[in-house]
Amino acid sequence: MPNASYWIALPPLPLREVGSAFVESLEHYVARTAWTAGISGNAVLSMALGSQTPCLTSASGLIGPSPLFATRLVALERLIRNPNLRCGTFYVLKDVLTGSALGKCGTQQRWCPECLADWDCQNSYEPLAWSIDALTRCPMHNCDIENVCRRCDAIQQLPCLYERRRFCRRCNYSLAGLGRQSRRPEYLHWIDSQVQEIVRVCATPGQEPIASGLHDELFSGLLRSARRRAIPPAIRSEMHSIERTRKSGKMTFRTLFNLCALQGVSIRTLLLSPDEATSEPMFDYWSGFHSLNCDYGRSKAKIEAFSYVCACLLARPEGAALVPTMMLLRAIKLNRDVARDRAPETYHGYESAYRAQASGSNRLAIERAFRVAKRCFANRPLGNGPIIEVAQVVYNQGNVSCEIALSVSRGQEWMERAYRAALAMHGHSALAEHAWMRMGPPERTALRGSGSSVQDERTTEAV
Repeated sequence: MPNASYWIALPPLPLREVGSAFVESLEHYVARTAWTAGISGNAVLSMALGSQTPCLTSASGLIGPSPLFATRLVALERLIRNPNLRCGTFYVLKDVLTGSALGKCGTQQRWCPECLADWDCQNSYEPLAWSIDALTRCPMHNCDIENVCRRCDAIQQLPCLYERRRFCRRCNYSLAGLGRQSRRPEYLHWIDSQVQEIVRVCATPGQEPIASGLHDELFSGLLRSARRRAIPPAIRSEMHSIERTRKSGKMTFRTLFNLCALQGVSIRTLLLSPDEATSEPMFDYWSGFHSLNCDYGRSKAKIEAFSYVCACLLARPEGAALVPTMMLLRAIKLNRDVARDRAPETYHGYESAYRAQASGSNRLAIERAFRVAKRCFANRPLGNGPIIEVAQVVYNQGNVSCEIALSVSRGQEWMERAYRAALAMHGHSALAEHAWMRMGPPERTALRGSGSSVQDERTTEAV
């Protein structure tokens, strides 16, 4: 292979809108370059990395904050001789954002239907801002950003061939169309503006990466400011929530937005002038402050289901044990970092209640017993037979006391009821499929026969 520092077989396409909030995403740039050259995106990366044969499985592998993206970015800049390619990534925030900052947006496409309707292959592109799920409206057309096909409700996975990006990968239906405007809280307008400001900072040529100690610097500044005045309980709770993430030294977009709202500063000031951002505000903190509800994107239904199930479990009948937090999160298919970040009060409240119900050694026995109880309910329809039968199996296979076996069996039964009630109230396609696989044949038949009335009955029963 010829030395890439002398000549290459790729067209020297410029990254579009460098320096603005509408800068082109590097993931789209690579797809556009590959399409122009008649090769695949992985082939472009192979040329950049030399003998390595990378497999591009997500957008975050090119735009960040994936661990591999910085290496790929430097190699692409060297190959194409364009030092501004990093402006289409979150390179500036590589030491600030957690690895899961983009969530599902790192592997799933988001788009504005009106932007796709006006698509021009010579001039159109997908902006970096679309990859942040906090952005709910297109800044150009003021319509909702979408992430599923309107015909078949299919998620569009990335990466994808350039010519297929504007059509559903399942039913081939066009993703373009007339935009919609769903009702939303007023503060989401402010969040949209902060998303654009974040992208503008990242898209500035020559902008140095933000130092990795930003988290500690911000929190230390807030503590200094807090010592000088009385802090409302909601604000103190938010500060404790931020402190819990201090160990990793990195933050999510939600944490950044809440810090901006708390101090009344822009995201640019927070990132580039942390001392100024954490100084004592001119006015007292508002006593009615609460953290921003940033349960946006595809995790929203799961967050709502998690909050509902936690509330049901905390109101469990006497004698029922609380399900381990990780088992609850796995049942809902919700990442622990996402739950801790987007529903901090619910997560930490439930975790504290779970740990308070037993000491360390007994907690291990309870966790072991819950694993047995979960297998029992997976193989039997809910409400089929007395609970004592499950308790006997838990007692024999879990090697626990009769008291623990009975309380765990009751707790697992209550969790199953709450989980299925949450499914009825906060339906999510992946959640629904998971629950359907866990149901026994009699329950599936009942659902087919009576429809929503069965769900309403379960909802009432769980509450």
